[in-house]
This record gives sequence, structure tokens and C-alpha cells, in this order.
Amino acid sequence: MFLKWFESKPEERNIILSIILISMQKKSPHNLKTKREKKRYILFRINCNKALSAKEISDAINNAILSIFGNESLSKINPRLIEWDENSCFAILKCERSSKEKAIEALHHLREIRHGTVSIEIISVSGTLKALRKKAMLKMQNHNRQGT
Repeated sequence: MFLKWFESKPEERNIILSIILISMQKKSPHNLKTKREKKRYILFRINCNKALSAKEISDAINNAILSIFGNESLSKINPRLIEWDENSCFAILKCERSSKEKAIEALHHLREIRHGTVSIEIISVSGTLKALRKKAMLKMQNHNRQGT
């Protein structure tokens, strides 16, 4: 086949080369869409009797996932505490969309953080942080009205 290509006319070689280049471009990894995993954001409230830091909450969530589901699920869920408001005790957890239920289950299993009793109330789940922050603001306003 190579000999036929080599012996062909220059115009034919150019056509063959352009066809080969076009077919290679279609298979190029630069043209493929990324398979980025979609995220979910979980808005929850921690009812606790002690002041907690974001690191303590994050560590407790990671430990709960690890003890319930194991190391592989911890990396698959990929939990990240995005926001923590110490005054209102509202927090936002970021996780993988496919593992959202496991993250919520782990949050419900939290009973103690730093030797203090806690209970978790899931407020809402959203695919965008903007929508979840809006829900959090409404919930905090309602919470403040009820408290005063």
C-alpha cells in the first residue's frame, strides 16, 4: 500500500494526506468532551450544643463516610465543606451527583462532633451553588424571624 501511495501522482498524495490528517483530527483527544463529574450541593443545618469549626465538621463528615461506606466511597463521594456559618449553624457540602444519597445518609448518621451531641437537618439539595445560597438566605431569614 505504501508503494502505491509513493508511486502515485503528487495531487493524489496531497488528497490522501489530507484525508489521513482529517481522520486523525477527529480522533484527537483535544476534540473529545471531558467526562467531568457533575456536582451537587447539600444545604444542611447542624443543631449542636457547642461551637464548631469548619475543620471539625469536615473531619466528622469524612469519618462518617469512611466508617459507613469505606475508603473507596469516600473518594467517590468527594465531600467538600464549601461554607459554614457559625452564627446560624448552616453549612453547604459539595459532593458528586452520583453519590448524593450516600452523602446525605452519612450526614444523618452524625451524632457527635468533638464530644458534643449534634443533629443534622437537611434543608435542600441543588445542582448550582447560586440557587442553594438563595434558599439558604430565605431559610436564615425565616429562622431569624422565628427566633425573635
